[in-house]
Amino acid sequence: MGCRLLPAGRLRSPAAGNTVARHQFHGTDRHEPGRQTGHVHSYTRFNHAPDSGWDLYGFRPGVGRQVEEFRITQLRTLAESTNRVKTSPAAWDARAAKYLCSFSIDDTVWLVYDDGKGPGGNRGPTSAPLTDLADFPERRQSETSFHRIRLNPAFANLLYYRRNGVRDNWAVDLFAPAPKSRRITDYQASIHATWTPDGRILAGSMKGPWMEWTVADSDGRLLSQIASRGMGSFGRNGRPGIFYGCYSNDGQRLAVATRYDQEPGGSLWLMNRETGKAAYLCKTRYFGPVVAGQPRLGFIDHDRAIVFSSDNSVGRSASQPPQIFLVRPLPQV
Repeated sequence: MGCRLLPAGRLRSPAAGNTVARHQFHGTDRHEPGRQTGHVHSYTRFNHAPDSGWDLYGFRPGVGRQVEEFRITQLRTLAESTNRVKTSPAAWDARAAKYLCSFSIDDTVWLVYDDGKGPGGNRGPTSAPLTDLADFPERRQSETSFHRIRLNPAFANLLYYRRNGVRDNWAVDLFAPAPKSRRITDYQASIHATWTPDGRILAGSMKGPWMEWTVADSDGRLLSQIASRGMGSFGRNGRPGIFYGCYSNDGQRLAVATRYDQEPGGSLWLMNRETGKAAYLCKTRYFGPVVAGQPRLGFIDHDRAIVFSSDNSVGRSASQPPQIFLVRPLPQV
């Protein structure tokens, strides 16, 4: 087992004719039968001059190190709003036979398909039907922008979100006849929740063991009763708690990163989802808030390797671009 730099691929923007240097990519390594357009990875970036502002863009991974970028929205959002933007990995919507993308600006989450149309067939994004602020109007006095939004990888109708003010974790069925946001847990249980690959469970950790909350049935409907369970020995008996994590694509293992304030720099572990047994992989070397490069994790190569970024990989210039680290082979757990 070892950890090394992963050579970065190149993304070419046909509109500008030059290589796009630094994007924050969000996506998954999943593939579902029946997808006609291939994988879609969506992200926000500034528009090339003479255009202004920023918009949502995407690309479909192909063979080799260069893929073509396409533009999804035409909003030209002002740069002043950039710090209040979050994006979600795109999710395949089998009903529409295309990918649904989601992003937030200030206190609104937007939905748009990869062809630039909203769920209602209109040109451009449609606002998501979130009800937490209507149900609790006093919360408008707190920060209402978003810390995290995530479409469900198996059921595109489900969205998880957490705001920056009152930091509860919520889920909503976007396409229900009368959508209503459902509170899953508060941020003390998880600040960076994620979906399991089968789409039925929200999971995460704040400073203790890894937690799972079963929130949906096998048809993608939110359950009236939520069951929870914890796994692993992190956050107990002097062992550092978990702060970040992600599932392998088959859902059998997790890559988890420990808290930097409980273990200097934090470390990366591979954990068996059923037994909670974990194996040490390497140091992650992150030392603070999101802008400093908290670890972002993902399984690749049919779950045979893990990639991650951290403080040790933040790009500083064209000659020092952002780096991604590769961990392989992975031990048995």
